[in-house]
Formats: sequence, structure tokens, C-alpha cells
Amino acid sequence: MQCELPNATIRYEVHGEGQPVLLLHGWTMDRRLEIADYEPIFARRSGWRRIYPDLPGMGRSTAKAGLRCQDDVLAALLAFIECVVPGERFVLAGTSL
Repeated sequence: MQCELPNATIRYEVHGEGQPVLLLHGWTMDRRLEIADYEPIFARRSGWRRIYPDLPGMGRSTAKAGLRCQDDVLAALLAFIECVVPGERFVLAGTSL
């Protein structure tokens, strides 16, 4: 799946149904790391909709003109959240190496 934003195209995967949980990967990685780490855990826990994005400029996501600093990455991530879980409460998790 993908979400078109003014300063990025965010590619992402969704697994399962239920309460949304946004799982973020560490710097220079991509969503495959989070999927490999978290899907075995959620295989035993139903009721969670897992959302795995690639951050702008990483994995299969692209950064567009105007994305220059970490504040811009945060703005893109916030816009992505509004796109995929508009007005919903969600859990935020992730890992960084």
C-alpha cells in the first residue's frame, strides 16, 4: 500500500484487524525488520491491526522535495497517521538498533 503526501510517498503494509498499532523501524532500516520481529509475537494475539510503514527515504518510501530535516520526517509521519488512522486512537511501538 502507499500513501501520497506533499513531501513523501510512504509505502506500508497492514497485517490483521482490530486496534491499530503503528510499528516504526530504526534509522536507515525498513519495515521488513519490524515485520520479522513483531509478527511472531502478534501471531498469538488477535485484535491488533499492525501498520508497518517505511519512513521517508527508506525502504520503498521516497522523500520528495521539501523533506530536509528530522522535523520534516516527523511532519510526514504525522500526515501519514492522519491518512491511515484518521481520528483513531492507536498504539505506537518500534525498535532501533
